[in-house]
Amino acid sequence: MYLLSECHLKVICENLQFVLPVTWSYGKKYGVTLEQLALWWSERPAKIAGLKLKGAIASGNLADIVVWDPSAEFDLSDEYPVYIKHPSISAYMGKRLAGKVFATFVGGNLVYKEGKHSPTACGVQILAKR
Repeated sequence: MYLLSECHLKVICENLQFVLPVTWSYGKKYGVTLEQLALWWSERPAKIAGLKLKGAIASGNLADIVVWDPSAEFDLSDEYPVYIKHPSISAYMGKRLAGKVFATFVGGNLVYKEGKHSPTACGVQILAKR
């Protein structure tokens, strides 16, 4: 069992928004493919969480889609738009990353586009509160 402090949770949440570019930036050096990324960050998490309508682009599934360019590089600096209010705690600040996310859709709703986030949450809770 692991206990996480509020500080740990902030660091985890802060870095989740960069998981795709970080995994791609470092993974491609070791032969990671786009198919592996889809498996690691979409199909498997949906399967583990028991979300049958997520994890793959298929007829009848919920449209959770990230629009990104795997060849686009960017510098993660204090000027880069981040969702969490504490950009200085990211482990990746100051790094050059590949795989820039341009838009994100959750359930078919646009929640992020070119540095701007949706003003309201449109996702649903997938895990029960304790």
